[in-house]
Amino acid sequence: MKKLLFLKKVPIIFALLVLLIPSVLFAGEVVLIANKNVPDNSLAKEAVKAIFLGEKTKWSDNSRITFVVLKVPDEMDSFMKHYVGKSSFQFDNYWKYQTFTGKGSPPRAFDNPDDLISFVAGTDGAVGYVSKDAPINNVKEIAVE
Repeated sequence: MKKLLFLKKVPIIFALLVLLIPSVLFAGEVVLIANKNVPDNSLAKEAVKAIFLGEKTKWSDNSRITFVVLKVPDEMDSFMKHYVGKSSFQFDNYWKYQTFTGKGSPPRAFDNPDDLISFVAGTDGAVGYVSKDAPINNVKEIAVE
């Protein structure tokens, strides 16, 4: 009897997993965006890492890079893990150390994707990231190779 009851619940459990797993897998997916005046349309993954660690400071036309971060946990965790190779915590500590040693200043951080997009749209050389679902008007998406 208990086995029969369990078998009746299996389709319900399976249906819930089918509905929940995609949202978990795709939570926090991000796209790299830049000001429309940025000369580059794609970047190597290592170049993205170098930008967000303050090591790459110029675009291909020698103009200055201004990078910004989105402090929304899912998006920040996804971006840092996938492109920078650090957790959000490690990234924050990296920039605290850079600041303490006089080697750099942390990037400007935004709590709202719309504010980040507006900043990138209005700042020459700016680059940042947002959720893949964010409306990216007045900026361009940068492909990462």
